[in-house]
Amino acid sequence: MVNYDKRNHDKLIESDKFIALASLRDNIEHAVHHMAIMKIGIREVAPYVNLSSDFGIAVSTLRYQEAGTFRVR
Repeated sequence: MVNYDKRNHDKLIESDKFIALASLRDNIEHAVHHMAIMKIGIREVAPYVNLSSDFGIAVSTLRYQEAGTFRVR
């Protein structure tokens, strides 16, 4: 049984907003990684599903693309 109320808490994340923000950024980037994997699967099993062109692409990559340097398809 999992009880989230009894889980260990990271006191630094709870007390330092800069550490908390860094942690959120890391989790968001990890989520984008999973979105990229989902995009591959969706293209294979449901190609009729329209996803946003930036779905599963990291913010840093989007900024690089906006600079006109290259495009990922």
